[in-house]
Order: sequence, then C-alpha cells, then structure tokens
Amino acid sequence: MRSNSLSHSKAPRGDLDSSVLFSTPDILVGFVLPPLVCAAILTLAWRPWRRGERAIDARWANAIAIGVAYAIGYARLVGDLAVPPANPDTWILYLMPVVMAVGIVFCLIGRAPILRLGCVIVICAVLSFLLVRPLIGQPMSRQAAILWTAGGAILMSLWWLIFNTLATRGPRMLAPMAGLVVAAGAAAVLGDGGLALRGGFPLTVLALVLAATCAVAFFTPRFKLAGGGTLAVTFVIVGTILYAYHYIYPEPGPRMVSALDILLTAPLLALVILLPGLRNRGDWLKTTIAIVLVILAVAAAVLVSGVGRHPPRDQSEVATL
Repeated sequence: MRSNSLSHSKAPRGDLDSSVLFSTPDILVGFVLPPLVCAAILTLAWRPWRRGERAIDARWANAIAIGVAYAIGYARLVGDLAVPPANPDTWILYLMPVVMAVGIVFCLIGRAPILRLGCVIVICAVLSFLLVRPLIGQPMSRQAAILWTAGGAILMSLWWLIFNTLATRGPRMLAPMAGLVVAAGAAAVLGDGGLALRGGFPLTVLALVLAATCAVAFFTPRFKLAGGGTLAVTFVIVGTILYAYHYIYPEPGPRMVSALDILLTAPLLALVILLPGLRNRGDWLKTTIAIVLVILAVAAAVLVSGVGRHPPRDQSEVATL
C-alpha cells in the first residue's frame, strides 16, 4: 500500500519541461565536473601506479569520492539547499557526510559484520523516516509512517548487503558497472515519468560518477567499492526511488511502480557469480555474464515504464512540504 502523497494540502510545482536546455555552466559543473572530481579523489587515494607489496587499500575514500562528486552535481542541477530542506530528497545529500564518516569507520573497525550492518540499518532508518516525515498526519498516518520507515530501512539495508557482496566477493569492475547500469536506467525511468529535476538529473550524475569509478577500477587491480562506497551508491539510488514512490506527481501508476520494483531487484541477478558453475571462472567472464543480466533487467524496467512514449508535458513535484 502506498500513500497518495500529493493529496490534501501538498501543493505541486512545475518541474523542468522536457524542452529546457542546459546552459554551458550547467553541463560543465553539473555533469562533467563530478566524474572528474570522483576520479581524482579515487586515483589519489588508491594510487594505481603502486603495485605488489606497495599497493594500498583505500576503501575509506570511496564514499568521499562518490559523495563529494554527487554533491557538486546535485547543488548545480537541483540547487534548493535550504535548511531545513524544502523537499525531503535533499536529505540524501545532507546525510552524505555521515555516509562518508561511516565509510571511514568501516576501515577502522576491521572485520565486524554485525557492527557494520547495525550502522547501515541506523542511517538507512534515519533517511527513510526523513523521506516520509512531511507526509505524517496528511495524507499518511503515524502507523503507516512507522511501517514505511521500517520497510525503507530494511529495503536499503538489504540492497546494500547485496551490492556490497558484489563489491567484496565479485570482480573489481562488477559493483561499479552494476551501479552504473541501474542508476542510468532509473534516471531514464524517473526523468521521463515525472521526476526529472529530483530523480533523472541526480541519478544521471551518479551514473557518470560510477563511470569514472569504473575507469579507476580498470587500472587498479586491488580496487574494491565495498563499504562506504556501496553505501553511498545505495543511498542515492534507493533513496531517490523511495522518494519517487511518495512524491512523483500525480503519483506513480502501475507501470511505473513495476519499473521501479524491477530496478530495485536488478542487482540480485549479478549474484549469479556466486553459483558453483561460475565461482571459479575468470573475472571478465563473470563480470560480463552478470552485467548482461543486469542490463536485461534494467532494459525491461525501461520498457515497462514506457520511456519515450509519454507526450511532452510539464513535469511536477512537491514544492512546499
């Protein structure tokens, strides 16, 4: 059951029309600069030129690189950085420093899976609550808000567990490539379906950032996106999709809901690398098979949502909550 997020006193405003063109500064700062910043931070941290015993593990920098790059793109393309936020999706950005700190803590505490999962559940629960808090009272009851908060926290935590498993147990290119495919698909679905400004554009930025991450991973044999990096990606992708469930205008129809559900489950297919028949195969073979499956799932989501078949219209979102 989902809430009718824009009923009662929730006043929508016009989102960017599909005919609006980006200025040159928008393109340079919003889309070009973030992947460059991400690549620079990851390169300086991981130092791919160091090999053998001199190689280092810089997983502490993953969330910082992704978070800073995402913040640059979001600030330029979306703006609206009021305190407190006028729209709850901004909490994804405002909580990113916490995600960065958690990524550093993960590297300090070593092997502590229960503690790590506990940290993830807590921060995901906070974001899940902040996304639904403006709806409490009208149109969402407190009981429903509790259920949505718990459900969102569980969903994000499970998504992180799956995505982090791909990063820790899979080939180094697999997790960033899977995240790139899902982020790009979600950007297309939300951008075409009524949430371009706060869905399509930020997820496009994340896709570009993950493309830069793939480039660094290609040249860095010891690279792992695990820990804070996978949490940052989870925060942006799942947090934005949860925001869309509640705030897309007028509300996501059955096709859109089905598409979003497919996008959320797409990374599960990449776990095929853990099957006995593939477990001991080469990294490139495992990566190729897993990514093809993820691409097929994301393509199905795009087709189900009807991307490209909607008439030109002025998209809308919540302005004041």
